[in-house]
Amino acid sequence: MTSNAKKQIENNIRLLEEAQEEILKQLERKETDSVLELLENCQVVAIQTGTTIEESEGERVATVVVLEEYCELIYRIHESLCQNRPINTVEIQVSFDELVTRVKKSIQKDIRIRKEVVFLPYKVSMWDSLESVWMAADADPECDAYVIPIPYYDKNPDGSFREEHYEGAEYPDYIPVTHYKDYPFEQRHPDKIYIHNPYDEHNTVTSVHPFFYAKNIKRFTENLVYIPYFVLDEISPDNQAAVAGYQREGFGIYDDTAELDRAIALCDAYYGDASSLVQLCRKAGKPVMIQCVEV
Repeated sequence: MTSNAKKQIENNIRLLEEAQEEILKQLERKETDSVLELLENCQVVAIQTGTTIEESEGERVATVVVLEEYCELIYRIHESLCQNRPINTVEIQVSFDELVTRVKKSIQKDIRIRKEVVFLPYKVSMWDSLESVWMAADADPECDAYVIPIPYYDKNPDGSFREEHYEGAEYPDYIPVTHYKDYPFEQRHPDKIYIHNPYDEHNTVTSVHPFFYAKNIKRFTENLVYIPYFVLDEISPDNQAAVAGYQREGFGIYDDTAELDRAIALCDAYYGDASSLVQLCRKAGKPVMIQCVEV
């Protein structure tokens, strides 16, 4: 199970605890209709939580068994109220507390967290800059790595998009490719997303689809990591020929100031060659890992 899914489950259990407190209050006030509605809501949350766990961990995980007991308790209370049978709030509170405690312990003990990492290449010719990192993630038995090629566009001189390109079918057979329309980013919320085009709308030559701009996909992960697709020595501002060539070829944004580019500022870490980005990232307090091109 991903860390994000586990957080959602833990949040559901907190919601159940809050609802239980309200149920006990409403029982004391004889507000039967309110109690019945709260019980039904608890049943829905418990079932949804159990379904999420089953889809990830299998049907007979201990947590699911305890949640089934919890649902049975909810049902018995609901039936007793509907039939006007007497209710012992102390016994109900003890049963609630005992079952929720068992659920929380089982979540910690029986549900393993798996890392989920996503790679977002756009040009297959540039995949080699991400491949070594993907291979390490793919070899990790505790990690699920997804390669999701994304569409990109050539740009007109006025900045508007020309034709769309998608190169997902051109990757080697040993790379399992996931189509970008088949991965629900907001729902999955992977632990890390790796990109090698952080320039958003500022690249004058090409643009990835706006959905995959760094400023947008940052919302779907706790760690957005930029890995450059080029190895480049520091460009001296005095070398006008080098500066002009860099800008003409569209390698990226030429920045001769100490101010971070906004897209880079959105990233959480830097992995790549010893370019000027290293100093910029370090000034911003970003973690930095230098790529060894000889390996």
